[in-house]
Amino acid sequence: MDGLYCDYATSRCRELPGDGGDCSQRGSANVCRPGFWCDYFDSDRCFPLMPDGENCEGSDTQCQSGDCQYGM
Repeated sequence: MDGLYCDYATSRCRELPGDGGDCSQRGSANVCRPGFWCDYFDSDRCFPLMPDGENCEGSDTQCQSGDCQYGM
């Protein structure tokens, strides 16, 4: 089903995490609910996608548009 993942700790389906949710390998394995991105390099937490004009730190996955404008 869309929007769900298998929680291996409980062997149950759970909704994908949103803001501040665990997207580590022990959580949802780098996947967040729509409208959020997973910071798998730093905190293993989900954050809201950023609107145009915000600093995307070189990663397309952080932007609502899916296109980080590098060096702008």
